[in-house]
Amino acid sequence: MKNSFYYKDKTNFKIIISVYSKNNETIISVKDYGKGISSTSIKNIFTEYYTSGKKNNTGLGLSFCKKVIDAFAGSIECYSTENISTTFIIRLPIITSPAVDKMKYDLMSIKKILFIGNQNKILSDINHLAFFYNFELFYKKTSLYNIADLDTNNYDCIIIDINTINNTLLTELQEKIATTTIKIIVIHHKNDAQKITLSKAYESYVFEYDHIDKLQQKLITQIFTQKKPNNILFDTINSNKTKIMIVDDNISLRLYSGILLKNAGYDVIEADNGLTALNYLQETTVDLILMDSQMPIMSGIEATKEIRTNNQYCSHQHIPIICYSGSLDELQKEHLVNVGITDFLLKPSSKTTLLNIVNQWL
Repeated sequence: MKNSFYYKDKTNFKIIISVYSKNNETIISVKDYGKGISSTSIKNIFTEYYTSGKKNNTGLGLSFCKKVIDAFAGSIECYSTENISTTFIIRLPIITSPAVDKMKYDLMSIKKILFIGNQNKILSDINHLAFFYNFELFYKKTSLYNIADLDTNNYDCIIIDINTINNTLLTELQEKIATTTIKIIVIHHKNDAQKITLSKAYESYVFEYDHIDKLQQKLITQIFTQKKPNNILFDTINSNKTKIMIVDDNISLRLYSGILLKNAGYDVIEADNGLTALNYLQETTVDLILMDSQMPIMSGIEATKEIRTNNQYCSHQHIPIICYSGSLDELQKEHLVNVGITDFLLKPSSKTTLLNIVNQWL
């Protein structure tokens, strides 16, 4: 990264970083569009004390990186085209250890698990796991369960028996936990007919139940895996990752709205005032802005005026800007329309209201 930023003043300079897992290894790719490295130099870049002549360069940085990566049984490769780009690929094996397993075991004792279903065999197995890990288990029969009673602060994971639940209950559950960190496990049985059709969003949560060992493995995996967005009700919206900027000095509202939009498939940028938003717009392109009208440093009204009239923001002069406000009368709305506001949204808004108005303008 330090080497990349050395050429940050180059026209069209940028850095692209990606991280993904494949074939039991984690792959980190760092690509910059700087000066590039010649074919003769690239052979020596991981050699101690080798330097290309940059000021204050010791020639130890990349050799040290390689030693660290080697210590983790990984590898590092470099590919470059002069005057175009340089890419470093780091490969690290996915490794488990007794220390990691012990940490997971200890952490399980503070987890709260809810089972929704009617099968005593599954309940018995989950009880065994609760005894082993010392987590707190809650149980609700499907026929007696009301989603309205679900306290989303009470659970870390919900295990659902798919053959004892209907589409309505499943959809209500999804709506309830969409903006939480609650994990889901959906159980189906080899010899039972599946009674409902699952959205693709649930595919990673479904597993075939036949033994307590499989249930144990699935539970630990889900508990310690980052939750993926579930887009069951809005899975057709903006698959091309439309970018939305939320400008509001209220961090709680930004986080809440951001989660809803991300779960619906949008990319989200957050800014805490109008000036920060304008700085972002000089570096990135967005498709829609949710703008609070009153903020410290620079209000949403001032920022909107700048976007609509300043040629510095010409690429954004005609994008939708939705005023996200606590209350506005008709006179205020008329003034904001004259400034350049496209539409209005009362905050805090429900998930449906927020996504409907965003989808209306995109």
